[in-house]
Amino acid sequence: MEKKVGILTFHGADNLGAVLQAYALCKYITYNINVQAEIVDYICDEVEKTRYANNCNVIKKMPLMLYYKIKRTGFEKFRDKFLSLSDRKYVRDDIENCNLLYSTFITGSDQVWNIECSGEDNTYFLDFVEKGKKKIAYAASIGSIEFKEEKIKEIKKLLKDFNAISVRESSSIQKLGLEEKTPILPDPVFLLDKSQWKDVVTNRVKKKKYILVYLIQEDVNVVRAAREYAAKYNYDIIINKKSIKFILNNSPDCFLNWIDNAEAVFTNSFHGTAFSIIFKKKLAADIALSNGGVNNRIRELLCSAGLEECIISNNKIKPVRAEADEWLKVQRKKAYDFLKKNI
Repeated sequence: MEKKVGILTFHGADNLGAVLQAYALCKYITYNINVQAEIVDYICDEVEKTRYANNCNVIKKMPLMLYYKIKRTGFEKFRDKFLSLSDRKYVRDDIENCNLLYSTFITGSDQVWNIECSGEDNTYFLDFVEKGKKKIAYAASIGSIEFKEEKIKEIKKLLKDFNAISVRESSSIQKLGLEEKTPILPDPVFLLDKSQWKDVVTNRVKKKKYILVYLIQEDVNVVRAAREYAAKYNYDIIINKKSIKFILNNSPDCFLNWIDNAEAVFTNSFHGTAFSIIFKKKLAADIALSNGGVNNRIRELLCSAGLEECIISNNKIKPVRAEADEWLKVQRKKAYDFLKKNI
């Protein structure tokens, strides 16, 4: 069989980070590792549920249904245009059939090992892959989940069959009892440079200068800081959860447009932070959580990249240019070495 890589990830979620990291990993392997790769078009029931308005009353559900429909339409167009997907879709009952197509399987990145996200779907642990084929984890994440002891034993058994494992966060190493030398590799969005992402960016949506407020969880400091900054420089504010223009233009390629053309980005999102680094934007990142905790994913990313100045604090709200060329070069080299060696 000709060498061909099948990628298992959350590409079907209408989530910006999930879809953009899937695009990046597939493109990077094909053009930088020089091995044909495609995303296995696997339908996970638990992921599919997140694409629809659920668990809310009728009054709230109507506008939510419209919002979700707009979002699904934009994401489907992006997937059709940019993602290299398998010719057919698979479900749990027939996923083993794709063994006929691929010599190597990669699971990752994203929270593919967060069993709450997948509904305990072991497909993302590559349990269907036949013996003799390579099984690789690229920057796999378990999120913040705490496993029961029985589940850890089951997962450890599944991971023993892997040819190579890398994770996105060090916490995954500890919780799963992996070897201390397990590589920690970057989210795939960092594997592509600014010029490569420019190939995906749509035409500019808003002509007047603006700052982008991109929130993924309940806001603690971001909007207050953004309003003060915008008032000082007479910029408009685009807020992803409130601005109609953003809601109507919220597909992954439009999201990149919003980041690329913003005068500054205020965010509490990991991928809002990540793409601000890639596009070298002025960035103010909030790591405070509403429960009093800290968003360690964003903090670890900015500290690793030497961009601590971009973190919002009580006495500093001014965004700082997020330039980390040397850090990006090191991360891409680590990813290249891992993928080249193991594929």
